[in-house]
Amino acid sequence: MAKFEFTPAVAQAEEKILSDELYQAEREHIVGFLEQLRSATTATDFYQLQLGLLGRTKARQQLAGEIRDEVEALKGQISELVRQEPKPLEEIRAVQELLTLREHQRKVSEALRWNLLTIGDGMAWEALGYDRGGITILGQGDRVARFADDAGFKAEAEAIGALWDHGTFALHNDLTTCLRHGDVTAISPGPDAPERQIEIYEIKARRAPGSGAPQLVRLDQATRLLNEGRAEGDDGEMRSFHRAEFPYRTHLANLRDLLRKGRKDGYAAAKIGACAWIAVFFYPARRGQIEEMLREHHEAQERVGWPSGEKVSEWMFAGRRIETRRYSFAELAPVSIFPLDVEDVADLMMGFLDALVCLDGGCVEECFAKHEIVAEVATPPESGKIFLQATRAVGGQVVSLTVPAQLREQMLLELMTPENLVAHTVALTDVMVERGLTEEQHLIVPADQRSVWENYE
Repeated sequence: MAKFEFTPAVAQAEEKILSDELYQAEREHIVGFLEQLRSATTATDFYQLQLGLLGRTKARQQLAGEIRDEVEALKGQISELVRQEPKPLEEIRAVQELLTLREHQRKVSEALRWNLLTIGDGMAWEALGYDRGGITILGQGDRVARFADDAGFKAEAEAIGALWDHGTFALHNDLTTCLRHGDVTAISPGPDAPERQIEIYEIKARRAPGSGAPQLVRLDQATRLLNEGRAEGDDGEMRSFHRAEFPYRTHLANLRDLLRKGRKDGYAAAKIGACAWIAVFFYPARRGQIEEMLREHHEAQERVGWPSGEKVSEWMFAGRRIETRRYSFAELAPVSIFPLDVEDVADLMMGFLDALVCLDGGCVEECFAKHEIVAEVATPPESGKIFLQATRAVGGQVVSLTVPAQLREQMLLELMTPENLVAHTVALTDVMVERGLTEEQHLIVPADQRSVWENYE
């Protein structure tokens, strides 16, 4: 897949969506779902939320599909018209205008559908107890994020209903981008229980897959990795899963403060911690002043001497929203669960409010050096897959790690602190030396996640 680039053309196309009256009117429903998500604590709460999301998301998908069919028909009509002599220019122009309108309407409906899927991801994260490790494992592989045809969707909905009738809440995986094994993920005794059992179901309207079907093999691998902590992947390489008992730390509280100021002034920025710079843009407060806001932004960076170069990374929430329609990391927390004001979350999700996060890779290397770890932040093209290489001496043994790009995304999008990244590395190298697992692929996550995502103060 080609690397996503947040170009001026992409930004202009997105602005047309954000300016659409239907898109803006949907904000009320988005806020309602977010409030319902935040207040959900029992299995019944999650079940009711899912019913509402399923209905609205299915309607969005169906509408987008109907418009897509109409678009293809209009393209065919234009092809026939241009073959005529003399060419009926007025008729061609009229059909082309209708085609442009319908293509825009399809993009709006799809954008709204992806906003709903982000809330679906939030529901999955909350219902699964913010278990990043489990979600990472269940999110391996290709995502679907689109409902099956009517027969398949009906069978899946009936299975969810049948499980509910027997006291088990189940998530529809296609209402999310992060659950990529099977069709339905059942949680028992329920999201509100301290101990959960997870079971994944393949629901087929016509015929169940055979025992050797690829999806069942992948499901078995994921289940063993999740339950046993170690499993062999499709490539024959062993993978190990570890939960570490250090807390997850972020700068999200700083973002919360900047968002409040940004709503008031249209722009707010600050250096956060040692390695990050965050700028907030509230477009409704500065209509028609984009260039002025950007100039103000560059001047603010110059005042603090913010560096440049290949080891400096930056990303905007708008970029994440647009890129998610093409590709996403299942293990990244969705914006829908961010511990911010619900109105801020809605506007970040929909694009009326934006945040640019800049990360100084050289500063990250210095943070590692303070803990006697040699780190080398990757530069393009390697940075597309990895964040950095880290080398640490542990008990007379030198251990080297390749830190994947997902950890950089956690720093850019979840504002994970550099100290937390170092803690990941220390904990994992300790485990590798202790258990003699230096030749395997490893996944390590901090066990304490709830304290971050439910910190609304």
